Amino acid sequence: MGGVNFVKVLLVLILIILVVILGNLTGFVVLPTAETTITTTTIPTDKESCETLGGKWGVFGLIREERCILPTSDAGKSCTDSNQCESACIGYKCYQWNPVPGGCYDFVENGEIKPICID
Repeated sequence: MGGVNFVKVLLVLILIILVVILGNLTGFVVLPTAETTITTTTIPTDKESCETLGGKWGVFGLIREERCILPTSDAGKSCTDSNQCESACIGYKCYQWNPVPGGCYDFVENGEIKPICID
């Protein structure tokens, strides 16, 4: 019986430690999917349409299925927020692809860098 209580106390302590550690990671957000687009651009769902628009067809990020990413016309333009770009503002420059493929990026919102990882 004493061993069960020890395990419960240990699990509670581990949970508290995790909450404290995760609480210190302010500004770090994990988004559910790379399919989120900043603009209202319609992304093709087949290779032929994707390539016709100058896009890349392939497997991007952690989602293991083929999809399309389209080039943006404002890639490299200076920005302080994603609403100034066709895709996203990353590292104070408009990103070259829409949607942003999976990975970790320094998104810029209201002039501040927000490290975000997306699938």
